[in-house]
Amino acid sequence: MTVSRFQLSEFIDPDSGRLFGGALPFESWTTNAAALHLHGEYLVYRWTEESNRPAADLVVHANARMLDEFLRVADAEPSSVLRFARRYGDWNVCEHGLPYTHPVPAKRRPCGSLKRQHVDTFRGLARIARALLNASASLLTEERPSQEDWRAVVTAFCAWGRIMYGQGPRHFGLKELIALEHPLDQQATIAAMLHAWMEAGGVLPSLVWRRAQGPKIELLAADGAQLFAALGMLVMSAVSRSSGIELCSGCGKAFNPKSKARTGHRRYCGQCRRAGVPSRDAARDYRAKRASREVP
Repeated sequence: MTVSRFQLSEFIDPDSGRLFGGALPFESWTTNAAALHLHGEYLVYRWTEESNRPAADLVVHANARMLDEFLRVADAEPSSVLRFARRYGDWNVCEHGLPYTHPVPAKRRPCGSLKRQHVDTFRGLARIARALLNASASLLTEERPSQEDWRAVVTAFCAWGRIMYGQGPRHFGLKELIALEHPLDQQATIAAMLHAWMEAGGVLPSLVWRRAQGPKIELLAADGAQLFAALGMLVMSAVSRSSGIELCSGCGKAFNPKSKARTGHRRYCGQCRRAGVPSRDAARDYRAKRASREVP
């Protein structure tokens, strides 16, 4: 039996058999992607005028299945890209293949949203995601990333850097990045690339207060860029080999849990566990419960 690189690097959740990245505090979003159709190799919505645009009625949640399906888009036929887009939406692409809301350098005009999206924007981003995961898996198993994967990562990093920050080859030198050989340098480049992915998607933490659920911290993306941002978050979660990102009930900081949380249960990071915070909170809960019973 052949063991994949993802299995060796523990990217595969043994419980689900899928890539890690399932329990993200990321917003759900609505889309009317069911109205997408193929026109040659372009994804186009069926309405011709904005006034004819139907209400978005498909609710999408970020999950590990989405990442699995997206990676298969890398070499897919246009019809398969369309199936993915109809299930999860698009990202209001600009001429650069990024969400049109991406950051731009000072004194440069913001991008506009294109009325149609070429299937290669999906396939290209899927190849970048695949290269990031492959390169990370190699580094986690103490191997050098393949030249193909590493070139794909740094080429995208340089391109996105020039688009969003306006910095040229002196700051984002493609030859210099391709030549990096030390694992720490390669790890830092992957981390910077995923940070750029989050910036391109406009990802920010926000307090969401719903009547039924109460206040909750979620990661919100720029309007129309939710799919792009969620895919980046799922890649990041897979690279960190976690089942998601949660907030510690003790210190309030984000951490990567080893397993999924049960609804209504507190979760603690390793530092708080070592400090005895769970026992302290349990004792406080017990005293409060006991005191409530003694009240006449």
